[in-house]
Amino acid sequence: MDNKTVCVEIGRPIQREVIKQFGKIDKVISYKGNITKNDIKPLLKEVIDALEPNGTRLILSGPVAFNFMLGQLVGLNHYKLKVYQYNPEIGYEDWDCADRNILFHED
Repeated sequence: MDNKTVCVEIGRPIQREVIKQFGKIDKVISYKGNITKNDIKPLLKEVIDALEPNGTRLILSGPVAFNFMLGQLVGLNHYKLKVYQYNPEIGYEDWDCADRNILFHED
């Protein structure tokens, strides 16, 4: 997927690593320090508004609760997203997206 790259950094800067690995960032959503419950809704809306339905590389660094709520809003099939997990030894690592089939099959 070579579409839009969105970088969300809350509490920890990650732009340098993202640019190093992916070359460019189309949209940066940055919040220095901790977020509060009052910050959640506008930040979630800003991220959702930045996503492209046809494909977005979304790089997140933020609180688990925020990331979980964003996942709830994105859902399983509403956006084509590529999921990456940061690995300090190799950089951002491409992970498979979850789908509901993992609930019904043992592998």
